[in-house]
Amino acid sequence: MIVAKYIKTEKTMHVEGHQPSKNEEDNNRSILARLRRAQGQVEGIMRMVSNPAEHDCYGIINQCRAVKGAIHRVEELILETHLRGCVSKAIAEKKEEEFLEELLDIYKMKPIV
Repeated sequence: MIVAKYIKTEKTMHVEGHQPSKNEEDNNRSILARLRRAQGQVEGIMRMVSNPAEHDCYGIINQCRAVKGAIHRVEELILETHLRGCVSKAIAEKKEEEFLEELLDIYKMKPIV
């Protein structure tokens, strides 16, 4: 049996020795796939900007929006994994106040525009 130990770092809490569930592993694979896709889109945007005569502004903006959407979904998956794993474990171990503060910090974050 793995003993969970909570570590407070700057603004985040982590569960030391946490074994990812099947759902977390699936989410991590999905997250990595989405990040690779976003990376490819960013590289495409860079090529488009390098050759402006070949690409219209609308196409570049459309690709930028696609990257934002991909990153937004990554954030959602990470938060879902966090809520289902770390937070549920924290509640079970009566550490909910610390995690509640962390979640409030996440909620209060302003989107980068």
